[in-house]
Parts: sequence; structure tokens; C-alpha cells
Amino acid sequence: MARIALSILRHLHRSLAYQPLPDLIGAHVQIQSTASAVEELVALARRFIDFEVKSQRDNLSAMFAKYGILDLEYGIDNISCSLDRPGLGVLRELGLVDSPPDEDGLRESDLMPDLLEDLATQVDLGTIYLKVFLQAAEVRARGGIPSQRWTRSEITWPQQLLVVDACITNASRVWLAKHFYL
Repeated sequence: MARIALSILRHLHRSLAYQPLPDLIGAHVQIQSTASAVEELVALARRFIDFEVKSQRDNLSAMFAKYGILDLEYGIDNISCSLDRPGLGVLRELGLVDSPPDEDGLRESDLMPDLLEDLATQVDLGTIYLKVFLQAAEVRARGGIPSQRWTRSEITWPQQLLVVDACITNASRVWLAKHFYL
């Protein structure tokens, strides 16, 4: 089984930026459509922090139809706040290291050395991301992803979504263990 190199953990301890946005987390947001979601969330986030959008993730309608979630990611510049570098504590919070052993005796961190190497590479690129993770009411009511997948034609808009998580970070895949879906 692959182990995480101590040098990678040291690098992430020093360099990983992760700033939760508590004013945004828990907000209920009326989204008009997946086509307008990107702009609507930028406008909402700008109420709490000033930034310029450089890039954004596309193809949100398939994600929403399949999972009832929106996992929005924006490459941003010129942010109006400093970024926290919380060290290894944030890796624990995000489920990337020091997870308790499962029934097979494996630790979650034992399975993620490649992800941590990838995160270390991402922080070296210098890109800053605004990440916002939203869920539809049906997903929250069922406690997870619906067993019967929606089709795009069954979805009616507008939708009331809950901001489950929001942060500014320098590693775009930082939520892979925390908000996992395929």
C-alpha cells in the first residue's frame, strides 16, 4: 500500500490555502437555471468578498440532473481578503489524512497519496479558487443522492438550493473526500 511522503505533507502544511466562507454557508439560494447559476452565485459571493472571475466550470446541467447538486468552481483574482494557511488541521477536517480505520483496517489517508501529491502540485500553480457546493431540497430530504436519477426534462426551475459549503482555496480538488460524487 502506498504511503504519503512526509515532504508532501510538509509542503501542504506550509502552502495549502483554505478559507471557509461562513457567511455563505447555510444560505438558501433561488437559482433560476443551471445556465444562470454561475452568475447568480458570483453575485451572491460578492456580497461577502470582492474578487474577479478568471474561469469557471461548465456543464452544470448534467451534474444537477444526475445528483441534485451544483459543485461550482471559479478561478478568481484580486480577492479582497488574505487567505488562511491552516496547516494539516484542514487536511484532517476534509477527510484527507488521519481518518479512523474502516472495517478492513484501512485508513482513508492510506488510499489518497496520489490525491495529496496532486494537491501539492495544484498549490504550486498559484491559482486561487472560489468553491461553492449546493444541494437541492430533494437531496437534503433524502439524506443523499436520489436513488432514481432525475432527467433534465423532469427538473423544473427555479430551484431553491442550500449552500452546503463554500471556500476560497489554492487547490481545486480539496473537497474530493468531503463531497465525493462521480
